[in-house]
Amino acid sequence: MFAKLFKCEAQEMGWQLLLYLVLGLVVVFTSGLLSLTNQSFLAPMGTTIGAVVSIIIPFLIFIMGSKYYYQTTYGQRGYFTNTLPASGGIVLGAKSLWLFITVLLSICWSCLALTWVIFTQMAGAAGAKLSFGDEFVATWEAIGKLLQGAPVVLIVFIIATLLLAAAQFVLWVVCFSALANRFGFAYLSTNKAVTISAILIYVVYEAVLALFTFLVPVTLHITSLAGDAQARLLYGAILSRTNEGTGIFLPLGTLSMIPLLIVGYWFAHHSLSRHLSLR
Repeated sequence: MFAKLFKCEAQEMGWQLLLYLVLGLVVVFTSGLLSLTNQSFLAPMGTTIGAVVSIIIPFLIFIMGSKYYYQTTYGQRGYFTNTLPASGGIVLGAKSLWLFITVLLSICWSCLALTWVIFTQMAGAAGAKLSFGDEFVATWEAIGKLLQGAPVVLIVFIIATLLLAAAQFVLWVVCFSALANRFGFAYLSTNKAVTISAILIYVVYEAVLALFTFLVPVTLHITSLAGDAQARLLYGAILSRTNEGTGIFLPLGTLSMIPLLIVGYWFAHHSLSRHLSLR
């Protein structure tokens, strides 16, 4: 049943996701080529369009995924979900996994698109006397050098950050959807209930995360020297540790995100199980 529901999610949203990403890719790639022309009008326009599209596409996908989750779980399009002989855990797991994959792909796409826009702009500005083809090759060479020179610890940190960011968004969506359906928002319209719940969940989550970040006076400082990564713990408030030089500063208080995600998933699971049992 898990596989059947996951396949249904992929069929419903997969084409829309692919359409957004492919169209965005075409626009961003073309805008990068415009940045390499060194024309006073085309180059800035290409950079601007590429940057805007790189940011807007993920937001459109986030909104699409959020609306689809709520409508097919608690809303008018939830008939198929509500009539399946499946528990709340299976339904939530399948929908959350697909939403997680969608969000992760969107974030990775945005990072790659912004990288392309930035490097084409830099190549166009630095290579005023180069031909268009030479600037195009120089862009890919610069990106290749960046990837080759990145230390392993930085790559691991980026991957972990992307995974946690996607998980954070998914848990935010399932939590505010459960809150909008379960508590005293029934007398409101669907849009108002979802909006109020989303704001409440976001404010509480960020407030708790910020509180733990500054209350836990320990920061993990990661540096890389000649390809060797070094990590050490810095004690004291994070604002007083920013003069320690370059590197990655990871306040250990941000790890409170993990129990917050667990609590949020438990609440969403409990709410959906109750909703399905009432159905």
